[in-house]
Amino acid sequence: MAKTRFYLNESAATTLTPAFDGSWEQTGQAVRRMMYPYKSNTTLTGMTVTVPTTTTQDILARQYQSPPLRAAINFKTSVQMSIRCSESLAAANAYLAFVLRVISGDGQGTVRGTIDSRQTTTGATEFPTTANAATRIWDIAASANTIYGQVGDIIVFEVGVRANSPGSAQSAVLTFGDNNANDLPLTSANTNNYNPWLDLGMYCFGGFDLQNWTPSALRVGDGMGTTERFR
Repeated sequence: MAKTRFYLNESAATTLTPAFDGSWEQTGQAVRRMMYPYKSNTTLTGMTVTVPTTTTQDILARQYQSPPLRAAINFKTSVQMSIRCSESLAAANAYLAFVLRVISGDGQGTVRGTIDSRQTTTGATEFPTTANAATRIWDIAASANTIYGQVGDIIVFEVGVRANSPGSAQSAVLTFGDNNANDLPLTSANTNNYNPWLDLGMYCFGGFDLQNWTPSALRVGDGMGTTERFR
């Protein structure tokens, strides 16, 4: 099946700052980073998320932004992800939560819509304790909504922790980065420290080679006529 795999870069800062989705109760710990449909060799690093209270809460860890879309896309897609996780104690009651949206790439943060959002314990498995860090996954056959992305829009993947009635203030860890030769499997409880990822079940960038693409790579003066669309 055609798909786009995004790798969760550990160091590439973003230039856009769209508002975090309003469904997160806590966003003060969140960090913005880029995600790319290729590996950029950033070190696998665990991000610690503090669970400060004993009330149920959704805590945002990362907001990942994709490169701009090069064509208009109708997003109605499967959504899969695999991320290595752990919690300090079982009392944290931590689960993998996410929101996946399409947002305008003009810096204004116009939300085209939410592809999918999973911030309940249903369908997820509680994180293992620190000594047993392992994968937690989402495997969604079809996204909840149909969203129309326009040229220049970005895909925004927000991922974090749902602390479901934690018994005490604790912490959780999610591992990001992409410098391993292997990717995590789409299997919960895998203990390897491999690359985490997000998959959408469709081509998001067509035939564009984003790793080598630059806006100035092709000009009319290079021999391409002003009326030509392809060569």
